[in-house]
Amino acid sequence: MGNNIKSERIRIGLTQEGLATRLGVDEQTIGRWENGKSPIPSNRAVELSDTFGCSVDYLFGLSDNRKIAS
Repeated sequence: MGNNIKSERIRIGLTQEGLATRLGVDEQTIGRWENGKSPIPSNRAVELSDTFGCSVDYLFGLSDNRKIAS
């Protein structure tokens, strides 16, 4: 099961470096998250969700619904 972090990053026009800068992490960390080689801390998952404007479930590939439940 993959995640949608890379596609969301590209959708909003950010490079791995740009997203890393925005979140205050290393560029390699973004790559590891996108490739599923490193777990994403819950606080970072929430930051990613806020950055992309989508649900955490969507980011982790647990839902096909991109929208945040209201």
